[in-house]
Amino acid sequence: MPGGVISQHDCYGEVRDAMASDELSAELTTGFQLVDSDLNHELKRPKRITITVNHALYAKLVERSSSEGRSISNLASYLLQRDLEGSS
Repeated sequence: MPGGVISQHDCYGEVRDAMASDELSAELTTGFQLVDSDLNHELKRPKRITITVNHALYAKLVERSSSEGRSISNLASYLLQRDLEGSS
């Protein structure tokens, strides 16, 4: 990778240059003002994470997501949200 820049994916799966977040930080520190709603939107966008699960759990996720007609990612997000919001 040129210059050691790592790519990121946005909430739609599109590859973004990791410099984008650095540019946002640079804009904020160089006096360029973002409108509050733009900054809030950027901070509240869905975030992509990567996790590793064992084969048995993966198989259960695949089976359930298939039976519910949803993606594995959508199901995993729903299950995490349900568990974390239910425990608070």
